[in-house]
Amino acid sequence: MKRIALLICSPLLEGQHGYLPGTIYDVMNMRNFLLSTLGGGWVEDEIIVLQNPTAEQVRSIIVKFPSFDFAFLYYSGHGFTDSSTGAPHINLNSVESPSLNEVFIRQCEKQTTVLDCCRGYQKYSNLSGPEPETFSFDRKQSHQARKVFNSYLLRCPKDHTFMWASQVGQNSIDTGNGGYFSLNILRAAEYLAKNTPKSILTVNEVFSRAYSLTKDRHQPVIHSASGLLPFAVNLPEQSSQNVSKPLQKSASTDVGPFLVGAALLAGLFYFITD
Repeated sequence: MKRIALLICSPLLEGQHGYLPGTIYDVMNMRNFLLSTLGGGWVEDEIIVLQNPTAEQVRSIIVKFPSFDFAFLYYSGHGFTDSSTGAPHINLNSVESPSLNEVFIRQCEKQTTVLDCCRGYQKYSNLSGPEPETFSFDRKQSHQARKVFNSYLLRCPKDHTFMWASQVGQNSIDTGNGGYFSLNILRAAEYLAKNTPKSILTVNEVFSRAYSLTKDRHQPVIHSASGLLPFAVNLPEQSSQNVSKPLQKSASTDVGPFLVGAALLAGLFYFITD
């Protein structure tokens, strides 16, 4: 099972208007999650981390996505909606703000994309919010979690899930220590792992919980044909795991007012700055 995760943080430059240091924490937390048992036991050389990348650097990785069995794409930074075209844009660095279609040019047959950025009709918005915690995750059973994740993924239908931190026209809260929605996704995965016997937590299940935690500030949105792609693995310390089989569309697909439907070279963890 070939996986790739591309994690992008675009804080821009320190001292620059709109500087978002919390995006760096977001990527650190998401990377730690992926490498953990809960995150599905990813390995170092499957994860690419970019900071303030150029559009061409992103495209050079995205173009390889179709050759993988599963891709996870994450972006934390500024974004906006073009008021004339309605196209979503992301501020990759201090000079480039491409539309999604200009950089996310290819996709994997099974892919989850999480975009924690504003979608308001303006370029920059840095809202304040409660100071969130940073996360550390257990890796003791990450090898077993990887097997469970892969076995379930083989049974999943082809799908591309998009999670947005907010609706079109809304801004998203970010603090100096991370994005409100990003941290609520991780809180949701942890909560569900402690309160459900299921071995696999789907994108729809995790999103539904994250939505309930975020909706008081801004309303996240999910687009997914099935809502069945795996997001987290739940391995209780005792008892063997029976891998869930996605036989039908998730029953919670229509929850709330939303619509449901990377390799580090030689094991190195690097940042590319603009």
